[in-house]
Amino acid sequence: MKSHPNRTAADYSPTSGLGRGWIAKARRQKRANPYAPRKGMNRPPGWKPAATLAALFVLAATALGGAGQFEASSNRIGKTPTLARPATEGQPYQASTSKLLSALAQLESGGNSQAKGRAGEVGEMQCLPSVWRAATSLPLSAATNPITARAVAIAIIESRTGKRLDQLTPRQVAIAWHSPAKLNGNKLTREQSQYVQRYQNLCTR
Repeated sequence: MKSHPNRTAADYSPTSGLGRGWIAKARRQKRANPYAPRKGMNRPPGWKPAATLAALFVLAATALGGAGQFEASSNRIGKTPTLARPATEGQPYQASTSKLLSALAQLESGGNSQAKGRAGEVGEMQCLPSVWRAATSLPLSAATNPITARAVAIAIIESRTGKRLDQLTPRQVAIAWHSPAKLNGNKLTREQSQYVQRYQNLCTR
């Protein structure tokens, strides 16, 4: 069934005669050989891929709300964050990625995606403009989007530690975000220790 140059996408809707014929042919081919490539099934005019940028962000949001296996595709975010590869057996999970990110957002801004700090920090993660620009080419205004802010936060933390977020303990995450200079094991100040303790408490709730 070849598409006709004078027909539109509406002519191939599931309720039209052409649409029903198109669907029936696809089902017959699949029943005959489920693994064979679908030959002769040209896309009708007006066809558009379903995997739009919005759909990808919905996937990312689902991942954040579920098992939490979500990470940036690289240490510098360009346009769209991607789902993380599954963790291999034997890797320690101190807390889910979702829990780590949610606790960080709660500690930094109370979970307020529109929050602005005195030093110019933006979004629920309260990311400094200079840190944001070093991690991503996205505009700073994108930090008010919780999904984008969390993807960039992952990239920043992983870049600072050299490890995947789901391999880090809550203590390591807190130090990497708040006091990266102390990742070498130097003693934390009282204020830094209090920050780490508050973060660890949030991760256990």
